Amino acid sequence: MLLEHIKEFGTAADGRLFANARGGVLGTSSYWRVWQEARPIALPPDRVGSPLAHRPYDLRHTCITNWLNAGVPVAEVARRAVTRQWSSTAGTRAA
Repeated sequence: MLLEHIKEFGTAADGRLFANARGGVLGTSSYWRVWQEARPIALPPDRVGSPLAHRPYDLRHTCITNWLNAGVPVAEVARRAVTRQWSSTAGTRAA
């Protein structure tokens, strides 16, 4: 399914899978709107009102937990899960 999506739509210039109509970064509100529309389609009716996958971040958290529970070394989980580095002293994203 992923390869079909990439074949049909390509990727953004910087390699991101999803981009907005102008090729830029999708805003948080766009993710949230689409997520809320997709949940009732993807989940069984008895789960739609539950907290299951309430936010997109919940899936990331579950994946990380599953890796750890499966015995993947912590350093490998950290490598897989990293998105951006944060400066702990300045509270800003590091370059």
